[in-house]
Amino acid sequence: MQPHRFRTTIQSPAEISPALESAEQALSSGERRENATLSVLIAEEILKKLPWDGTLKAVLTVGGIHSPFLEIRCPAAAVSGTAATAPSGSPAASPSAEAAQLESEISESLLSQFDAYIERQTRKGTQIWRIRMDRRTHPDLTDEIFAFYEHAGERQRQQPLSLFAEISKHHPAMVSLSMLNKIVKHLCALMLPVFAANVIDALSSCASFWDAPVLLNILFSILSLTINLICATLDNTYYQRFTRCVESGLKMAMVQKLQALSLRYYQKTPTGRVLSKLVSDIQFIKLLINEQMTFVLHLGVDLVFAVVLCLIRMPLMLIFYAVMVPLSVLLIRHYSVPIQLSKAQMRRRTETSNAAFSEMLSMMSLTRSHSLQRNEYNDMSAKVWEVQTAAKYQDLLQIRLNNAGYGVAQGFRILCLAFAVFLAFRGIIGVSAVVLFLSLYDALINSIQKVLDTMPQITQGLDSLKSVNEIMFEKDVEKNGTRMLPAPVRGEIELDHVSFAYEENREGCLRDVSLKVPAGTSAALIGKSGSGKSTLLNLVLGLYSPQSGRILIDGVDLDELDKRSFRRHVAVVPQMPMLFSGTLWDNLVYGLKYVSVDQVLSALESVGLGALAKEHPDGLLRPVAEGGLNFSGGQRQRIAIARALLRQPRILIFDEATSALDREAEQEVQEAINAVLGTCTILIVAHRLYTLKNVDQVWRIENRGLTPVNPSTLIDETPL
Repeated sequence: MQPHRFRTTIQSPAEISPALESAEQALSSGERRENATLSVLIAEEILKKLPWDGTLKAVLTVGGIHSPFLEIRCPAAAVSGTAATAPSGSPAASPSAEAAQLESEISESLLSQFDAYIERQTRKGTQIWRIRMDRRTHPDLTDEIFAFYEHAGERQRQQPLSLFAEISKHHPAMVSLSMLNKIVKHLCALMLPVFAANVIDALSSCASFWDAPVLLNILFSILSLTINLICATLDNTYYQRFTRCVESGLKMAMVQKLQALSLRYYQKTPTGRVLSKLVSDIQFIKLLINEQMTFVLHLGVDLVFAVVLCLIRMPLMLIFYAVMVPLSVLLIRHYSVPIQLSKAQMRRRTETSNAAFSEMLSMMSLTRSHSLQRNEYNDMSAKVWEVQTAAKYQDLLQIRLNNAGYGVAQGFRILCLAFAVFLAFRGIIGVSAVVLFLSLYDALINSIQKVLDTMPQITQGLDSLKSVNEIMFEKDVEKNGTRMLPAPVRGEIELDHVSFAYEENREGCLRDVSLKVPAGTSAALIGKSGSGKSTLLNLVLGLYSPQSGRILIDGVDLDELDKRSFRRHVAVVPQMPMLFSGTLWDNLVYGLKYVSVDQVLSALESVGLGALAKEHPDGLLRPVAEGGLNFSGGQRQRIAIARALLRQPRILIFDEATSALDREAEQEVQEAINAVLGTCTILIVAHRLYTLKNVDQVWRIENRGLTPVNPSTLIDETPL
């Protein structure tokens, strides 16, 4: 039974808050702070909806040591008193009917969002909710791997395997025990021919199967096989799991790095190339540490075992190992460099091909519109042919290496057999020694052959490590300060003599720009395409840093601010709203830890979409097709505005939010924008001037500077 770190009984709604505060403190000692807070928020939602009639008692418990949880218990009969039916399309019902009734009263959308973390059951008349935000049973190496790349020295940057050396240093017990387990497993397999040779030797001196030399060697063989199987099970259970942790940790460290890189990096790097590193290269690295390194370890064990055994029983046989092993090493060295170069060339061509595929898919509508399918086919055919040419050369090298290795190994095997038989006829060794030596030789040859066969995979894994290092050691990261905005955040924006150019030593698109937007007011930017409107918005968001001048948020220099913290107070509504396949709820609460149903419905009402959820049978769980194609353009844009409002921003940015809409849809969106004016600081980029009559100030961007415009003088229907 797991010990409890905190337990209390709640008898009224007034006792919920203090109980949850104590529970959060107890839960934080064993879980991440944000997980503890989220667990408490979910528990609060459940507790508030219980039918508190003066007799109900709910027990709140914090338990678990390695996997902390928050648990709520109350009588199942009391839960059944809440009369409601779960609507169609709500999350899967809980095991008991009473819980299903309560779930409809709680927030079916909330439970849907965090359903994987809530365990529900009814036991002996008691309804139980167990909230467990961190259900992982394996180590998370993400932060450890990311920290290694952040602090790696020049020497470590030049050595691809230095990452694994660092991981081994931090997890010596896991790595050492895994290596020891692999060695013991392989030694047990190598001992089987030794026991078989001993049995053959014993046949000439023993009169019965039950004589000690025969029986003991058979029992030792059974014991070796049993230990081998146990070690194989342990290897699959622990080492394989650990390599999975390394794989997922490296992948998430890459994701963390990609989130930190500047927009300039993505402008110069094709998306397909980044995806290739994130997917294919990680898989090759996983195979390198999981399989190829095991083959190399087995080869080392085979060599040591064979040499020791030959020294004990057949010293003359060391002649063959002394010749065969150096030849194998020479073969590997001869082919490893060209194979590594061919792998690197193939990787680069594959990344280029993947980038071309990604671009082709994004341009599908344009290609169809201009009937350019044949052109795209020819371009892709040329890139695929380049990859195929590199693959053919790589296959040719592999065939040469395999043939040379197989020929040398089998040639020496024949010589080995002849020499062993010769020694047996001379009475120097027995028949059992011939069998033993050939068995050892075959085991050694198999290990060498496996290493030769996997040389392309080994070089591929090493090259993939170099490929991943290109991202992880990339220095073009977003500048991020450490200061926080003073509370309460007001949202005042000031540009103080700001100049910016996308490339150094080039003429800038903004020069000596100054602008102040007081907190809670609105400002609009107008100008011709390419004049710098979106660039100015990106500067305010901190996506770029100015070459000169300052951008102040509530009087604090944006370059000194922790931009992640700052952007939590900002929401952006782009020209083309991004809706993904899922439910309406998923799209509205995207990126938010906790949002109540009332908040979501209020946001929809504020943009004129209240009926969108109320009139549909699935409500907030209404399906959304990819790209939101089952909604009109105006509805998609207003959903994006509602999503922005749910963030409760102090700065709200509309980047040409109506330019792609027809007049009717534009009017709907404009009404939604007008409804939020005055609630926070608002920046608007627009082409149609008549949509800006209600804003506080308008600025025209021209000649790389700003010119004020009187909103009351804007001419209806004048496009820019």
